[in-house]
Amino acid sequence: MELLVAEGTAVLADPTYVPEDISPLTGPGELTPDWNDDWILTERERLRLLRLSALDAVADRLLDAGRAQLALHVSLAAVRTDPLRESSCRQVIRAHLMMGNPAQAIEQYGRYASLLHDELGVEPERSTRDLLVSR
Repeated sequence: MELLVAEGTAVLADPTYVPEDISPLTGPGELTPDWNDDWILTERERLRLLRLSALDAVADRLLDAGRAQLALHVSLAAVRTDPLRESSCRQVIRAHLMMGNPAQAIEQYGRYASLLHDELGVEPERSTRDLLVSR
């Protein structure tokens, strides 16, 4: 957890920083998953949001640098952490498109749209839909 906090904080503090070792951000790990005390729930959510924010930032930087394969790995870690997080889903789609895999991008969009509809009764944002239109 200390590495997650250190790397996540560094990523969010420096808009150009991409860790050489991304495993503290992408690896498994939830703070005491079997405990349900109020203070643990709050801290667990704080760490989850730190991880997601850092993963999104790193994936964006990798995509901007043309490193789509690593960006895909990072953004999929974010999707595993929060399947409804639209920014992470967009990064997965962008990475697939950048790698020349439009079918996988369309599949990802379809899975996300179905999940969003089933869970919340809404559609993806226009910016997510536009990724596939602009290809």
